[in-house]
Amino acid sequence: LMSHTSTSAAALLRAWAWRMAVAMPLVWALAACQQDEVQLRLTSYERNRIDTLYARIAPDIRKQTDSLCTASYASLVQQAVDSIVQERLEEEERLRSRIPLIK
Repeated sequence: LMSHTSTSAAALLRAWAWRMAVAMPLVWALAACQQDEVQLRLTSYERNRIDTLYARIAPDIRKQTDSLCTASYASLVQQAVDSIVQERLEEEERLRSRIPLIK
């Protein structure tokens, strides 16, 4: 019974840690908008626990973000190329509009 409980607790802890790892960038982004400085004091146990959870989760998050980057790379490059080409075409049009037509 004890090992089943600790396995369940470990699974719950992993699920919670995963959600926290996904939610933290959003929380940090929202916190960046906050004007007041927040003082947060963690105990050494809390800091150690956070470090341990991060060390466990970081490789999985890194794999997922790397796969997202790989999957979206081609479309991001195409968008950048299209944007650059569009800017150059607009620049060329502006320059050509300044040249007087010879009749």
